[in-house]
Amino acid sequence: MNFITMVSFKFIYFIHKKFIKQTILQLKDFQSMGCTDQSKCAVACRVYMDLVEDKRYTDIKKIFDENLNIIYLKSQFSTTGLVTILPTLDCQEVDLQVIEKLQSKNENKSLTLAICDTSSNILYYKLTNGFVDKT
Repeated sequence: MNFITMVSFKFIYFIHKKFIKQTILQLKDFQSMGCTDQSKCAVACRVYMDLVEDKRYTDIKKIFDENLNIIYLKSQFSTTGLVTILPTLDCQEVDLQVIEKLQSKNENKSLTLAICDTSSNILYYKLTNGFVDKT
């Protein structure tokens, strides 16, 4: 192994180790919010870490709603303002009543559904109430 390869390997290891440490700290933060469902904590943490990497999202807030038993995120998005993001797994059923209740809490009545699959992809779908004109 030459010197450049060794330095590159150490750098990649350092970055990976730092990312894992940040993820563990964030996961513990989600677990301390009061949600007892570990899968909800994990998927919310995964979406949160993805949003942190995307510089268009700022001031990301983690929220646990005890009445609905869900974790969701609120953030400022660079083009549309305040957005609400509901993390979910692709194998979970989505409760439309929960979506309606979250939409009713928002001024713009919209919600972004963040669907995580097992291959580490996250699909973001914006849900709105009623019909919306294409612009």
